[in-house]
Amino acid sequence: MGSRTKLLQIFLMLGAGALAGTLVTRLWMKPYRPVRKAVVATAAPSIPVSVSAPAVPVPQPTSPSPAPPAPAKKVARKLPPSRPIHPAAKPAPVVLAKAKPEPTPTPPPPVSPPPPLSIPPAVRAETPIASKPENNAPQLPTPHRVTLYTGLLIPVRLVEALSSETSKAGDTFTATVDQEIIVDGFVIVERGMPVDGVVTAVDRVAALITVELTRLYTADRQRVAIQTDRFEHRPGPPAATLPAKTRIQFRLRTSIQLTEKLG
Repeated sequence: MGSRTKLLQIFLMLGAGALAGTLVTRLWMKPYRPVRKAVVATAAPSIPVSVSAPAVPVPQPTSPSPAPPAPAKKVARKLPPSRPIHPAAKPAPVVLAKAKPEPTPTPPPPVSPPPPLSIPPAVRAETPIASKPENNAPQLPTPHRVTLYTGLLIPVRLVEALSSETSKAGDTFTATVDQEIIVDGFVIVERGMPVDGVVTAVDRVAALITVELTRLYTADRQRVAIQTDRFEHRPGPPAATLPAKTRIQFRLRTSIQLTEKLG
């Protein structure tokens, strides 16, 4: 009775060993799959992953059976060392920039309608008249021309005295115009302008002296030769004398045409 019990225990131990060897061989022959790091999309706290070993069934006592043939030995290949699993790093919180509040648009002020435009009536286009080319050269003013007619009076005052006792025929003298001479609205000779004269005759016995004008000076500084009627002075003995400042009026004997001097 005791030997049978020992034999049964031996068979149970052999069966349990064979079953355990088979399970261990299957676990070693299972292909290795690398564990990928889990990517946490949000900032939620990581959940620890627990890896549990496969449950090994506990052998139950069975009736003795004949020992199975010993399984063939398989060479187990060395697996690479497993990588430790670390909890995923928490992603940095994303800070959104605060958007500036947009200003509330103010409605534009009401625009009053523009006043009605008054359109002038259409003007008939006229054909432009071809203008003559302008002469850019400066045009000189036209000089004025005047005529001193016969009989024109020329009042003068003697600058120096004349006498029949000291003067002789051919002597010259100087006088000044006593009143300006105006012809056709133009001042021909200004007052105070000099004039030249000549003594034409002298008679000491009869106390006679005769003079006339020969040249005058115009306002534009022209020297103009003239002929006037002779002025005769006969006061009687003892002598004919014309003192300085004596006013004498001569009359023009021939007409003269004058042209204005420009510049």
